[in-house]
Amino acid sequence: MPPDFKTAARDCFQDSRILFSARRWTAAIYLARLSLECELKARLLSRLGLRDSPARAYTHDLWALLKHFHRRRVPRAIQAALAEINGVDIAIRYNVQVFGGEDAARFRAKVRGVIRWLSIV
Repeated sequence: MPPDFKTAARDCFQDSRILFSARRWTAAIYLARLSLECELKARLLSRLGLRDSPARAYTHDLWALLKHFHRRRVPRAIQAALAEINGVDIAIRYNVQVFGGEDAARFRAKVRGVIRWLSIV
């Protein structure tokens, strides 16, 4: 069965909110980042008319995923947010970086902003 990236994106962001409420900052950031990755993969598959992931979707690089389906200019605010989000290594799932509550709140807001922008492009 092909992955359902749209559902995964929604679930990861909801789980991120729950972890944020539990003051599990690093885990909240990890899942917020993963939610954006899943959202980008869902949009890539939709744009290509595919149900299963093409080889180009096997990446954690958010810029690479965005470039595969969005060819127009990306607003500066979205570029800045995406640069920060993409700069958080997926390896944080191993707690190699430590974040606080303000970091997590800011990060989740940036992810939410990029996802909102994706819904209108």
